[in-house]
Amino acid sequence: MTTFLLAGRYFEKRSKRRAGAALRALAETGVREVAVLRDGPGGPETPLPLAALAEGDLFVVRPGEKVATDGTIVSGTSAVDASLLTGESVPVEVAEGDTVVGATVNTTGRLVVRATRVGADTQARPG
Repeated sequence: MTTFLLAGRYFEKRSKRRAGAALRALAETGVREVAVLRDGPGGPETPLPLAALAEGDLFVVRPGEKVATDGTIVSGTSAVDASLLTGESVPVEVAEGDTVVGATVNTTGRLVVRATRVGADTQARPG
């Protein structure tokens, strides 16, 4: 009987350790750098570390990139894949005025987004 309890605890700890490692690896695949538009939607892109992004900044999300933080689309249309956060299997079409959540993936078009929440305030909280 004791052997079964010890074996059960061993397997439980091992699975928790593996799940934690998988979550850490997923968190490390997040956005590290973001292209910020300091002079408005038509201005030049300035690459900055994600930590330098502030609320109200405009940033660019190209096809295939993750959305850096929560925000509102200022220009562009695309489909956004939120399956990692919501489990939704089909990308959702977004356009000017729609909100996007950080860590979702832009699939088709170029988006210019105004950051509304950054850091620990985002819906997809880091780490």
